[in-house]
Amino acid sequence: MISINGILNENLDLLIEGELFNGSANYITYIIIDTGFVTQDDTTHIALSDKISAKLKLQKSEKTFEIWHPTENKPVICQTANLGIRLKENNQTKFEVEKINAVILPNLHDDEILIGPDFLLKDLKCRRLIINYEEFYFKVVI
Repeated sequence: MISINGILNENLDLLIEGELFNGSANYITYIIIDTGFVTQDDTTHIALSDKISAKLKLQKSEKTFEIWHPTENKPVICQTANLGIRLKENNQTKFEVEKINAVILPNLHDDEILIGPDFLLKDLKCRRLIINYEEFYFKVVI
């Protein structure tokens, strides 16, 4: 059993440290666990920005589809790509997954990605998500 700790920010978002990679490129970033993030394609488990996609030189799919943008409150046209993600704690890799199907969400904040419930349940096989609102931390138990 592995556990990954994180903090709650002032908006009560769940933040963990992470690293995105594609081949030899990597991009350390904040990962926001958004338990409400869902798409039409249940194999799309995370969302990232155009900037991160370009930095990692991700190969975008030709197919496009609409998804509801959480900050713009309207549907936007998106593409998908494959990448890997390492979840870290104090710069130590705790968990690594390759070939994740990710949606590229236009105008998403440049240095953060969203993880949806499908990533927690299907990729990480998360057993428990413990949230302590009094001390502002949480733990993902895998």
